[in-house]
Amino acid sequence: MNSTPQHSGRGRVFAKWARVHVLGGALWALFGISALLMFKASEEPLAGPLRTTWIETVLTPFPVGNQIIFNMATGVLVSQVMYVLVVWLPGHAKRKRIRKNLKHHYALFKEQCIYQLLFASNGVGDPKVVEELADINKFRAYFTAVGPSGGEKWYDVMNGLEAQHVSAIVVELGILAEELKYTLAAIDVGDDEIYAFLKRLSRAIVVLRDGSENSDIKYLTNFLWELFAGWSIVTGYQDGDFVLDRLDKI
Repeated sequence: MNSTPQHSGRGRVFAKWARVHVLGGALWALFGISALLMFKASEEPLAGPLRTTWIETVLTPFPVGNQIIFNMATGVLVSQVMYVLVVWLPGHAKRKRIRKNLKHHYALFKEQCIYQLLFASNGVGDPKVVEELADINKFRAYFTAVGPSGGEKWYDVMNGLEAQHVSAIVVELGILAEELKYTLAAIDVGDDEIYAFLKRLSRAIVVLRDGSENSDIKYLTNFLWELFAGWSIVTGYQDGDFVLDRLDKI
C-alpha cells in the first residue's frame, strides 16, 4: 500500500538529480564520443601493445571520411577544453566565493541577533554563550529552559525586546537581505528548491526590515525562532541548521 508514495518520492529525487546533472552528463558524454571518434579516425598507427586486441577492432578507421571526422572531433574537444578553462572554472570559483561570503554574513547575522536576544532576556551578552548558541540544538535547549521569570527564557526575550534591540536586529536583517539579493543576481541557482527557499527568506527579511521598530514582536521572534532553533511548521524541529544546509548547496 505504501509502495506508490515511496516510488513517487524516489522519482522526484531522481528527476531533481537529473535536472541538476543533465548538462554535465551531456558534456562528459560528448567528450567521450569525440575522443573515441578522434582516435578512430586518426591516421596514426596504433601502438604495438594494443594491436591484435579488442581495442584495435574498436579503433579501426572508417572506410571513408576519416579526415573530416577527425577534424570535427578535435574541434569539439578543443571547444570543451576552452569551455572548462574560460567558463566553468571561473564560474565554479565565483560560485564558491559567493557561497562562502553569504555563509559568513549569515553567521554574523546570527551572532549579532543572538547578542540582542540575550540582552533582551537577561541584560548580558557573553561572547562564549553567543558562540555556543550558534548551534541549533544548544539554542533551542537554552531558550526553552526556565528563566528568571519562572517561564521559558524565550518568553523573557519576547517580553524584554525593546526598541533598541529591534533596531539592531533590523539593521542585521537589512545587511543579510542585501547579501541575498546580490547572491541571487550574481549566480544562477540551478536547484529550484534552493532558489525558492532563498527568495522566501529574502522576502521575509524585507517584510521584517521595512516594518522597522513597529514590527510585530511576535512575528519577529517567530521568524528568529524558526531560523535559530530549527523549527519548521511542516517538519517540526530539525537537528541540523537547515539554512546553512541550503547555502551549502548553492
